[in-house]
Amino acid sequence: MSDLLPPEDPTEIIFRAALPGRPGRLLSPPEPERAAVLFTPGRLPLEGAVLLAAMAILIPLAAPAAGACALAARRKGNRRGLAAFLAAAWCGLLGIALRRALGVPLLP
Repeated sequence: MSDLLPPEDPTEIIFRAALPGRPGRLLSPPEPERAAVLFTPGRLPLEGAVLLAAMAILIPLAAPAAGACALAARRKGNRRGLAAFLAAAWCGLLGIALRRALGVPLLP
């Protein structure tokens, strides 16, 4: 009969899962490499640069803002800031070429 009972009280399992720093049964503990990637300096401006660079394909005026975010990420010490700046410039040029090919004016 004791084999049919759960090994622990379900509320205790939920309470332990809610505690910070204690991994639950279903989740493995976080890896140190992932934490290093998640908390790198300049990550927020880098993500902003990537988002604005993607928007620059449709709206080329977003490319200078993407470049500024990429340079801000680089100043904060993110190693990927230069790559984000090059991507912003490339997406801006691609957006300009796309708009000219479609005959859409550059300024909305």
